[in-house]
Amino acid sequence: TSLSQYLTSSKDEWREVTIIHNCLTKFYDTTNISPNIFLMAYCKINRKINIMCSTSNIHFSSMMNRM
Repeated sequence: TSLSQYLTSSKDEWREVTIIHNCLTKFYDTTNISPNIFLMAYCKINRKINIMCSTSNIHFSSMMNRM
């Protein structure tokens, strides 16, 4: 077993990381806004969560449904 086997990620793993990164970026962006744009950002996040809840990825969908 080589070390490189443990350091490389599969395409599926990168796809999962990308999905989670996109979701967390939305949350991060929301925490760094002024109060006058909070409602608009909240609505965007809510819409994103609803879309992510209907994804075909069972693990991610179940996590988002709990939010």
